[in-house]
Amino acid sequence: MPPRTRREGVAGVARLTRDPHHAQVRAEYFKTLTTPIAEAFFDIELFLDKYFRDENGNPDQSKTPEAVILSGLTAAHKRKLEKAAAEVPNLICETRGFDEYEAFYLGWSKEAIFERSRNFIQELQQRKDREIESLDVIREQQHAEAHRSYLQTLDGKPDDTDYSIVGSYTIDCPSINEEWDERDEMVLSIQKAQRGGIFEAGFRFRLLEGVMILSTNRALLVAHRNTLDKTKTKEKDWDWNYLQDPAPTQEDGEEGQDNDAQAGAGAKRRASGAAGTRGKKRKSSGPQVNPRRFWLMWQGFETGEGQMQSDHMDNTGCIEFSDDRFTSFRGEMNLKFVSGEHKFSGRKLSDQPTPGLTMGWDKFENENYEYVYM
Repeated sequence: MPPRTRREGVAGVARLTRDPHHAQVRAEYFKTLTTPIAEAFFDIELFLDKYFRDENGNPDQSKTPEAVILSGLTAAHKRKLEKAAAEVPNLICETRGFDEYEAFYLGWSKEAIFERSRNFIQELQQRKDREIESLDVIREQQHAEAHRSYLQTLDGKPDDTDYSIVGSYTIDCPSINEEWDERDEMVLSIQKAQRGGIFEAGFRFRLLEGVMILSTNRALLVAHRNTLDKTKTKEKDWDWNYLQDPAPTQEDGEEGQDNDAQAGAGAKRRASGAAGTRGKKRKSSGPQVNPRRFWLMWQGFETGEGQMQSDHMDNTGCIEFSDDRFTSFRGEMNLKFVSGEHKFSGRKLSDQPTPGLTMGWDKFENENYEYVYM
């Protein structure tokens, strides 16, 4: 006798479940099922008997005072359940939630269904939070190890090595972490621009993607932006109110101050020195530049709605490195659509820019026009 095909086997089970002579077999198999969704899929009548009817087939609210939740029902099976449940007096059916939170509920009151749906959403969210926390721990371990491996490549380099900010960085921003459930990696990739003293960067900060131009010299940065955008602005036209607090560790007495603060401190020292020379004229050296502090301008688009963020005079920021090898930094930039602090940090993973991430400032808007506007 040839073996049965899968279709014949399924058909046989279907006949078995419909045959009244096999009710005992169906009931015994039903007892082996461990979840309401499996029970409802196998036999709707046995499911309703278990949770909502007594031995005589009458409604029994004492059996299941709380609502029963069925997550993952097909539309066809939901219709069958609604039709069967309508035969049970006072039993209510409702679909609640959306996306992964959507479920089908059966209960004796709307209050019971509401309470069960609220608990279900909380349970799902807590599970999701645990998964995110676990992923964060794993990813942090990976980034920490990659950063340590990069630091090891610097060991043994001569003291006169010319270090650069060019390379790839992993980014952490607590405010974005709190608001954004998705845990895509946040990265920054920096390369040299054709103009001396200017660097270009591409970044992905989950809810924001875009490009930057950076320089330790704000006046040079503004001049470069004017050239790119064919505009005429001055340094004072832009917002530079970033990283006003001192750096956590200071190897340099002026680290953590902005250009204006450094200029003010320098003026005080020059005034003190001039007083000791009884009016002897001294040449002003002008505002000092912190070689670890890079001012930035950025443009980008929100990944959720695709809205361009390119022409705001406050699309500025600053990153300040913790050492002369440019291995890590603290940063701040204007992220007005993010609540909380707009501060972030970065750790270097490689001296090579991330392939495909960095592009020229003048190409960015053209490359993304179709994505954003079409």
